[in-house]
Amino acid sequence: MENELKSCKNCGDSIIDGRSDKIFCNDYCRYYYNNENGLRNRVYQFFLKYKESIVKYIDDEIKSITANLDTATKKMNEAEHESEDYWDGLFKKIILSQDLKQLKKLKESIPF
Repeated sequence: MENELKSCKNCGDSIIDGRSDKIFCNDYCRYYYNNENGLRNRVYQFFLKYKESIVKYIDDEIKSITANLDTATKKMNEAEHESEDYWDGLFKKIILSQDLKQLKKLKESIPF
């Protein structure tokens, strides 16, 4: 059986020593190849490509929720205390406040 020289999947250099099923010439090439082609990098590249759209969407949702929160607050203030409209407004206000808090936290976690 002839010894065929294998080439590194990342840089193309020949692999001289090591196991017969070795596919990278060193740890750097293995690390670089896996990060370049890994899921984490693909997700990051996708994020960079659509970052502006994501931030715009979050900003639009924050504006929408803020407007709905103002409407719920106004409805609650105009309703009689303990009435059904009052409780509906309070319930909507609580849910919208939680959504708004989560969106703001998400926006803060976006890098750059």
